[in-house]
Order: sequence, then structure tokens, then C-alpha cells
Amino acid sequence: MLIVVTVIIGTIIAVVFLYGRGEVSRVDMSKPQAADFDGDSVEDGISFTVFGVAPGVQKVTGKGRYSIYYNGAKVYGGEYEFIEGRDMAEVRVPFERFVEGNGQYRIVAEAGGKKAEETFEVGFVVEALNISVSLVYSEGDYVVRVLVIPETEQGDNLYQTPLYSTVQMTFKDPRGNPQTEEIEQNTFPQGVFVSHTFEMREKGNYSLRVVWINEKVMETSPWKEVESVTTHYLDKPPFAHLDVPESVSLGADLSETVTLDGSGSTDDGEIISYTFTVTGPGTSWTYSEARWMEEDGEDNDGDGTTDEPGEAPDGTFDGITEFTFLTPGDYVVSLYVEDDNPYFPGGNTTTAQVHVTLR
Repeated sequence: MLIVVTVIIGTIIAVVFLYGRGEVSRVDMSKPQAADFDGDSVEDGISFTVFGVAPGVQKVTGKGRYSIYYNGAKVYGGEYEFIEGRDMAEVRVPFERFVEGNGQYRIVAEAGGKKAEETFEVGFVVEALNISVSLVYSEGDYVVRVLVIPETEQGDNLYQTPLYSTVQMTFKDPRGNPQTEEIEQNTFPQGVFVSHTFEMREKGNYSLRVVWINEKVMETSPWKEVESVTTHYLDKPPFAHLDVPESVSLGADLSETVTLDGSGSTDDGEIISYTFTVTGPGTSWTYSEARWMEEDGEDNDGDGTTDEPGEAPDGTFDGITEFTFLTPGDYVVSLYVEDDNPYFPGGNTTTAQVHVTLR
């Protein structure tokens, strides 16, 4: 109902309109935007403005309601109040009150029986994890690097990277002894990943459990916690060690035989092959010896003979051989060793310089 009260003060006539929400003739609303509520430069939720239109020159006051829908179902709702004299109401809704998953959300504002609606796209919810585990050489030893890459859904808004997430990792060695880590981050850059290194205590099967907690979703969301459990066989690559003289003098017959010693090479398991190469003036020489992991009676190296454990061209599998230099000059001697990793044999190479002169 519209009540008009006229008050005459001198030559000034003031007209005051008193009304209820039923006088609202139309409701409009702005496009919802992601917003930073606390000034930390991280988006906390959505904000939008509801505009009320009343007949004539009336001003809209009172309250209205808004509802948020996801996949056709209402997930959250609340009230708003028009700012006196401005025909508008400002609404802020934290993500964790309505975000259930990635996709489009429909926001409906209502006042005085009139409605307006807009949509908002969410793409920051982590739905799956890609896990990478690798050995990295650091400060004289190998450590295990775990790389976690979250998968989100690309939407129309600017926030397709995770927000306010907690990542929990549990890494167990072959004996079941755990190492744990918890990482909390407010926001992530494009191309986001989480990385952490663990100690490798022995070779064998390690289990890794990663839980990604989406902090900015509803507690009832199926994506509140995303879990991945994987098993990884880890075996440190061997360490190649080569002993060879730095300088050699050729004898009267213009030759000198030296020992190439790779027996100081080590591994956390066993070394199954040594390969020596010598390159220099007019020289390209290779020598290999291998101890096969199984005595299978097969010709593993394709040389036409049946291989047995310990077989080597010089008769002994020991990582030691000899080479005869015949020409003065500078030579490069290298040693490649391979270990007994049953899945992905690891290798390592070391090199040495040898200067050959005439006596």
C-alpha cells in the first residue's frame, strides 16, 4: 500500500513514500564475480549486487532472498537487505558455503515477488591427482622427489587453479616405516604442482598416499578430499668409479699396457655390467662384461655363446680390464656401469683423461 504524507514548511513541500516489499516492480542483479573479502589478494567467494526498482520515485527498502543452485538442486541460500536510499543490496557468499564441485552455478535473487538470476562458473576444485615419483641426486646422495599435479576443470572465470588447499603425503619404505608431510597453500600459480622430497632408506617397494583437501568447498562435497595411493619400486642408480693413470709413456716398442679398474663402483644392489670405452688418436675401443640376473642358459648378449653368471671376455667378471696405448696423444676413457633393478636397470657413467707421450 502507498501512503502519501504531505508536509508544508514555508514554500517547501516534502513528499515521503512509505511502502513494503510488495511495491517492488523489478529486480536486477550484477554478474557475480570472485572477490577477496579480507584483503590478502586471494579470492574468498563471490560478490554480486541486487538492484530493486519501485514504481514512480519510490525508494526500495526491506529485505530479499537469494538462492544458489548447482546441477538443478539448491545448495545454499540467504537474505539480503537493500541499502536505505540506494535501491541496492550488496551480497557476499564464501565459496565453502555453496561450492560442491566444478561447473556452472545459478544465483537467483528475489524481492517483492520479482526475480532476477545470473550464473557463475567454478573451475578451481581439484578432482584428480597426477603423481610422479623420481630419484634426484642431491648433496652426495639420492632422494625421492614426489610431484603432485592436480587436475581441475577449466571454466569461464579466472580461477581455474586450486584455492586454499592442504596436501597430505605419507611415504612408507619397504619395511613400512612412514615419512609424512603436510603442505598448506592459499593459492597456486598456473601450471600448479606440489613437490616434496623424502629420504630413500633402501631399495624396494615404497607406498605413497596423497590426500588433497579442497578447503574452499562444502563439507558435503564429494571432492572435499581427493586421495591417491600408489606403489613405486625404487632402486638407486649405481655409482661408477674408474681408476686409470693420468699419464702414460710409451716404451721402446711404442706401446704401453695399462689397467682400467672399475671395481670400485658401488650400488645398493648389484652391478651386472661394466662397459669401458677408449677414444683418442686413431682409436675407438670398447670392452664389456656382464653378469646376467638369471642363469637362463640363453645368449643374452647375442655373441653366439651361452651366457653364465660371471662370464666376461677376459674370463673374469670383476670390472677390471687392460688396454694397450700405441700412439701419443690425449685420450678419453669412460666407464658405464649398470645395476640389477629388475624393472628399469639404472646406469651411471664416469670419464677420465689420459695423456700419452713418448719416453
